[in-house]
Amino acid sequence: MTETELVSYKDWFRSYSLSFITTNPDEQKSIILKQIHTEKVCQNIAEIAQSLLMKEDEVILAESIAFFHDIGRFPQLQKYKTFRDSISINHGVLGAETLKELHILGKLPQDEQSIILNAVKYHNAFKMPHLENEKETIFLKLIRDADKLDIWRIFIEHYENIEDISSPATLGLFDTEGYSDSLTGSIFRGDIIPLSKVHNLNDYKLLQLSWIFDLNYKASFKLFRDRDYLNRLLAKLPQSVEIIQAGSFINDFINKKFKMGEDLK
Repeated sequence: MTETELVSYKDWFRSYSLSFITTNPDEQKSIILKQIHTEKVCQNIAEIAQSLLMKEDEVILAESIAFFHDIGRFPQLQKYKTFRDSISINHGVLGAETLKELHILGKLPQDEQSIILNAVKYHNAFKMPHLENEKETIFLKLIRDADKLDIWRIFIEHYENIEDISSPATLGLFDTEGYSDSLTGSIFRGDIIPLSKVHNLNDYKLLQLSWIFDLNYKASFKLFRDRDYLNRLLAKLPQSVEIIQAGSFINDFINKKFKMGEDLK
């Protein structure tokens, strides 16, 4: 993929997202959230891809995936008035279908089309699916890392902003006291917590902490650490013995990743 093609895809995304502008203030807030999120994910994925010494055209391809990864969010919100896939539609699958229906990728080589479509389709899968093509797997890992890094930013900024009493990102969860004890056990096992086990906002924060076990590249762990996401999330959870121990477990997990002699693939 060339820089010219990437610029045209960026322009298309911006035009496409603007076509969903609405007078409903809550929906408009959600649209702006996703527009900003997409730009940030593009920055993340470029940084991670460059850390892997990818060729220029591969970094450009990764950036295009970032701009396409959440396009399913816009028709999802318009039709279902929610970002909750569990009560509406899988936005990754919808995004891939939208790209095909609108023939957005038609001028690209078939292998690049396949890389983009699979990355969009599976970027939000609960666990990394098995793909036969190694190159497709690498790009899927890139978008999954870049996406999580900015989702952490969105939520942490929301938790830290006491004036922001509501956010389209929080899925309507109640900010009640306590948390589900079983979720700290999931973290100690290195398990990713499923949304089905989440009962309040504290549970959701623990779910977000568990995403660390699904990161793939050293540069992703570095960005997570440099942005102090672990401590900032822990500060917004009850300061129980179990939470403190879970934080130490995650910190040790990150340190072990940095001690590995080669990049994580």
